[in-house]
Amino acid sequence: MNNTMRKITAVIGVVLIGLGVYQAFVPQEVLSFGGLEVTAKEGITTETIIIIALGLLALFASFYRKK
Repeated sequence: MNNTMRKITAVIGVVLIGLGVYQAFVPQEVLSFGGLEVTAKEGITTETIIIIALGLLALFASFYRKK
């Protein structure tokens, strides 16, 4: 069971890091009306930094071994 929890935590960490990077660098579509599209690039926000930090924390926690 311990090994399974490590794998789940590692996968969650990778997913959170991927989500944070996606939010930081992919422009989000704000408005689409006919041929007119308005997009806004948020960039790195506090929310993005928190998501990436939680992902890194989960990834490091999956490799931590208690002796």
